Amino acid sequence: SAYEIFGGRNPFYEGDLHSVDYVRDQLPPFPGSGSPLVRRLVAWILDPDPKLRPHPRTAATVCQLLLWSPSSWLKERRMVDSQEILQWLLTITTKVLCESRWGNSDSALQEYQLVATFLATLSMPDVRISLNWIQDQLED
Repeated sequence: SAYEIFGGRNPFYEGDLHSVDYVRDQLPPFPGSGSPLVRRLVAWILDPDPKLRPHPRTAATVCQLLLWSPSSWLKERRMVDSQEILQWLLTITTKVLCESRWGNSDSALQEYQLVATFLATLSMPDVRISLNWIQDQLED
């Protein structure tokens, strides 16, 4: 779980919380020093009402944007146009294709595989929805 990734205990396995009937106030504070965006994403994913949770593809795309998108997209509330998104996708595609062919460390190759999987499964609507969610979370 996200709690475990950030050094905490899974509140559903190691506590009195039941995944079918909890309320938001019963969730323990998110552990560690995760970014505010990660904290909000976890809260969204753990919404007690399943209908209000993000689609898994959206949650995954948000995570991937937090890792690999230009930092300005995560700091400024502004419209990122399709051309800018396509240019970024072209840049990371070129990076993965070129750099993954040369002798890199195992950890670098694993990252290239993650990026390649992201690139192979994304759609522009997924990126747009996820980017809009990220920017909606930014403080004015």
